[in-house]
Amino acid sequence: IGAYEIQLVSGDLLMTEITSPPAVVTGATPYPVTIRFKNVGTDTLTTATVAYQFGSATAVTETFTGSVAPFDTATYTFTVNLTVPLGVSGELVAWTAAPNGAADPTPQNDTLRMILCQPIPAGTYTIGSPTSNFPSIAALSSILNCGGVSGPVTFLFDGPSNLITEQLALGSIPGTSTTNTITFDGQGDTIRTAGSAGSAQVIVLNGSKHIRLRNMYVDASLANVGIQLLDVENIRIVNNTVAVSLAATSTATGGIVASGSLTSTTTATTATDVVVDSNLVIGGYYTIRFNGAAGAPVSNIRITNNRVMDSHVYAIYTIQAHDVLIENNEIARPSRTDITTFYGIYN
Repeated sequence: IGAYEIQLVSGDLLMTEITSPPAVVTGATPYPVTIRFKNVGTDTLTTATVAYQFGSATAVTETFTGSVAPFDTATYTFTVNLTVPLGVSGELVAWTAAPNGAADPTPQNDTLRMILCQPIPAGTYTIGSPTSNFPSIAALSSILNCGGVSGPVTFLFDGPSNLITEQLALGSIPGTSTTNTITFDGQGDTIRTAGSAGSAQVIVLNGSKHIRLRNMYVDASLANVGIQLLDVENIRIVNNTVAVSLAATSTATGGIVASGSLTSTTTATTATDVVVDSNLVIGGYYTIRFNGAAGAPVSNIRITNNRVMDSHVYAIYTIQAHDVLIENNEIARPSRTDITTFYGIYN
């Protein structure tokens, strides 16, 4: 019977955890930095270099001394606390080196990283270019989904050539409320995914509350769905253009969809207090669709003053829905001449 041979070395440290600070911090407040590491060498560890760095700040380097037997763990708290500036989120990196004064033979296990974030203060910010407050949606989303907001915020699209090529994906964001809303204002810019056709949604709100989407062109020509909602509350989608490729004829395609599955447009979800108003929504098997469940319908849905164009089969479709207003929408199929079955409003 064959076996793998494990080569043990005399001095080797394995970083196992950053136990402090917490992921969500308060700006201008000092936090102790505590790390835990394991001696995976064959010699007792008596000394090692330990260090941490937040963002591009100067690294803090100190020396651990003690006695750590092989395969035991040790905890070290730095004498220099970490104080994150107000309004700043970033990456904390911590590492070990030089066990017993010698080079560590496996440096790839010496380092751990974590994102430290704090709530974004009330205000207006730009996203999408190197000179923006947030250079990318990904950079913003990681902070929003972690630290949340401490007041109402607006994010203005500021992409190069009026284009942002990223998915906007948000979860349950801490700190949001009917007062502390989050607004994404496209300022007429385009947002689209960078993947291949049928890759994903352009915008997905999953467990999100108190979000506003306005004044953007959502190009879903390379996606199945323009905007997807899952388990949402108090959402406003106003004055946007959402365009799905007219070549897309699958039931998995839609313009604005409330569905509980990221791979389906027809799965039940929860959605409460959602307004879809004054948009131009084009294409998709379902151009607008909301799916509730028996006993748990989607509720307080307002679909008003929209232009709903070129649906493959269904223009506006709601199922298991309570307190729904569908009013003053223009529904037409100026570019569809090849389908015999069509539903303007299906409820």
